[in-house]
Amino acid sequence: MTEVSPAQAGAWARSTVERAHEQRTIIEHQFVIAGRTLALQFSDPLLAELLVAGFSHLARATGKADLTVVVGANDRTQTPMVEPPWGWKRGELQGVFDRHHIHAPGLDAHAAADGTFSLVDWSTNTGVWWFADSAHIPGFERAKPCRLVLHWWASRLGGVLLHSAAVGTEAGGIVLVGSGGSGKSTTSLACLGTELLYLGDDYTLLTFDEADDSPVVHSLFCSGTLGPKSHELLPHLVQYEKIGSEPPLQKTVMFVPPELPWCSTSLPVRALVAPVVTDSAKSEIVPISRTQALRSAAPSTVLALPGDIGPRLKVMADLVRRVPAFQLRLGADVDVLPQLLAGVINAN
Repeated sequence: MTEVSPAQAGAWARSTVERAHEQRTIIEHQFVIAGRTLALQFSDPLLAELLVAGFSHLARATGKADLTVVVGANDRTQTPMVEPPWGWKRGELQGVFDRHHIHAPGLDAHAAADGTFSLVDWSTNTGVWWFADSAHIPGFERAKPCRLVLHWWASRLGGVLLHSAAVGTEAGGIVLVGSGGSGKSTTSLACLGTELLYLGDDYTLLTFDEADDSPVVHSLFCSGTLGPKSHELLPHLVQYEKIGSEPPLQKTVMFVPPELPWCSTSLPVRALVAPVVTDSAKSEIVPISRTQALRSAAPSTVLALPGDIGPRLKVMADLVRRVPAFQLRLGADVDVLPQLLAGVINAN
């Protein structure tokens, strides 16, 4: 394993940010997330078209952004990025799967084996989201743009990027938690076009209200992920735009049509619900303990993304203490899910 000091990593990252900012910005998109503004800057119109669609449902902003990220690709610029001191090869840094992450004071940086990397210099609130080859940007990067940057930013806001789905009404939201394949996507996507608002099916942002410290869930991405079970239970969703597959489960990634009911801002969290796929014909919701809820919610959120686990686990524990928790036993009758979930919101 290559030894890289925080000083080495910091010097490389900050020079990378400076190098990225040498690109001539011709397009800037600003999006409002949790009351803050994220700006994505591009020197290439093709990349802008590819990579902002996942945020297209969010409110827009102008002016000075809270966080600015320069987006580019080595094959679309005259000044490609310099290789980091730890190299691109798999295994040179310990990480999750083939991902390489380093954390230093005032810096977060993450490099993948394929040359894709993300980093933020928090001393200037500027970052980089960069690709080795624009022709081979994975579908999940388009569907969930800047996911790692948002993960780091959430920690700075005292929140967490939840591996969760979320739906709700104007009265409040339900956070759907669980590991991959538990039924989060099936449940949330079954609510599209119903009385319930859709906030996302895979990642959402959790923060705590500054006034009363109550949990708030925020929509991030206007995408959805269809696994084999979702295809079977929700065949009408196959018509929507597909943008690739997400390994290792080979789920189909799609954009959710903007004409369907959306909640692009935020909702107070009324309950935590953990779906479980069953062979039953009938779906039902039953209360579960806080311990059971934390076991369902925490592992995929704290382990799926790089960085310190402790702060994320604390945020998850705080969430579980504040709201009631339920298990949703998914049957074949997915058409009743919106009604069941609305009942939970109204009761809490």
